Amino acid sequence: MTLLTGLRADHHQKHGAVLTPRILFRYEAWPGTILRINAGSGWRTANPWSEYQNMMSSSRHIVMQNDLEPERAFNTGLNITHKYVIPQTNWNGFLTAEYYYTEFFNQIFPDYLTNSAQIVVQNNRHPSFSNTLQAEATLNASSVWEWKLGYVYLDVYRMESGLKQELPFNPRNRILGTMSHRPKRLPIQVDINVHHYGPQRMPETRDLPEELQRPDFSQPFQVINAQLSYRSKRWEVYVGCENVADFRQIRPIIGWQQPFGRFFDTSSVWGPTRGREFYLGMRYVVKRNISG
Repeated sequence: MTLLTGLRADHHQKHGAVLTPRILFRYEAWPGTILRINAGSGWRTANPWSEYQNMMSSSRHIVMQNDLEPERAFNTGLNITHKYVIPQTNWNGFLTAEYYYTEFFNQIFPDYLTNSAQIVVQNNRHPSFSNTLQAEATLNASSVWEWKLGYVYLDVYRMESGLKQELPFNPRNRILGTMSHRPKRLPIQVDINVHHYGPQRMPETRDLPEELQRPDFSQPFQVINAQLSYRSKRWEVYVGCENVADFRQIRPIIGWQQPFGRFFDTSSVWGPTRGREFYLGMRYVVKRNISG
């Protein structure tokens, strides 16, 4: 068992002294299985102009609160990792599950929902929360095949007047699957990955003209990528395809016909805007002996 504690002290020229404690507990329950529990607090000063640059690619009026206060948060987490080996084989892998809970105070998040003509940037006085659950399984089969399957559940929201308000641009469900194959007798490698994104809460558009209004949630979609590589001692040639299924969001920009009009807005882009793309490339490894 390992117990690690820490305390950080900061003194900001504007916000004064701030203490941020943290604690981490690690326990090896049995060989190959490790449990980790952590908790702590944190704070930071935000710069919305650099962190949320997409605000400026919109005709919405940006309302910026003066004297933004630092964001503060308290989080706890639980992680379980198990390394396994399949008897009488060269197959092995990891099983991982983790959960994180974070409560934010004075969080700064551009408000796209209150008014479809504005983006309000201010400290959110209402409590906001993030619940994250992630599970992952990997399998390595004799260094020839490698598979990975991961799932992420996000519940990101803030409370206003006793009601739960989901924050935009956070898909509640995400799934990732990858496969890699390296034949023992051939100098090639095949890689395929599949991404699934669930529905996302979108910015409010109910105050726009009817023809420009959008659904409150995006549709789920998948993105598939594939690559084939050939390797020699110093050369590597690869060919691949991104977005194999050619999925594209239709009309991602609101008011695209009038880019300088009052309704032009890029904040409703939630999916790929480019279709299927092929690529070809090569790498050359330069070996250099360093002595002395």
